[in-house]
Amino acid sequence: MTRVLAVLLMLTACSPSREDANAARYFELPDALEEISGLAAASPDSVFAHDDERGTIHEISLDTGRVVRSFAIGNPVVRDDIEGIAADGERLWIINSDGIIRAFNAGRDRSRVLHRQYDTGVGEYCEVEGLSLAPEPDTLLIACKNMRQGQRRGTLVIYEWNTITREPAGAPRHQINLAEALREERGEFAPSGIEWLPEFGRILVISARGRSMLVLDENGIVVARHRLNESRHPQSEGVTVVGSNRLVIADEGQQDRRGRIAVYPFPLG
Repeated sequence: MTRVLAVLLMLTACSPSREDANAARYFELPDALEEISGLAAASPDSVFAHDDERGTIHEISLDTGRVVRSFAIGNPVVRDDIEGIAADGERLWIINSDGIIRAFNAGRDRSRVLHRQYDTGVGEYCEVEGLSLAPEPDTLLIACKNMRQGQRRGTLVIYEWNTITREPAGAPRHQINLAEALREERGEFAPSGIEWLPEFGRILVISARGRSMLVLDENGIVVARHRLNESRHPQSEGVTVVGSNRLVIADEGQQDRRGRIAVYPFPLG
């Protein structure tokens, strides 16, 4: 049965500075990432990011907030409803809302890269919003936002897809009862990002709707729930952990501010 083992934590900011180990840091993003939609660890000091319409990948330094390199997928550049990214070194995958995967290798700055396209089959069951590496090698986790088939209302559904066999996904890997996971706190939960943390044996699932983040163990048991501060995280669309000690959350731009990423010390207290 689902259990929440940790108290809720408000992800609020202290005064950002390099000297304060407990401080959150924020970086505004360029116009190309105003509608940022996914994050993945690129190096111990940087993340890959993309928006939700154009297949251009940006590597962003977590020390300066500057774009280290940008490269485009395809020629002409892929345009799609892109909802997630996963990275294993220089091997990358993006996924659209219909479960179509594009696989490619990271490119040099201002380059264009070739890609291969596959149908995971998940789009038949749900609207996808989130992609991550999985505990097993050569496997990806796919998070569902809205179900198209099946009696799974009030359930967090996560599929898996093998990058070697590339067969359509079968039964969900995890089906989590959200009524139990959110029992103490009212609010909706619809995934907008997912990330597997091999160093900790945990899966992070973030939700812009309801502004919260669930922490799952490898078996899909909810071990913690963290609330997101509304003023600092109005539209959280991506999450990752970099260098085993920095939690990175991406928020889509709003009318009064640009898209940005927030960097917190990790693990959370």
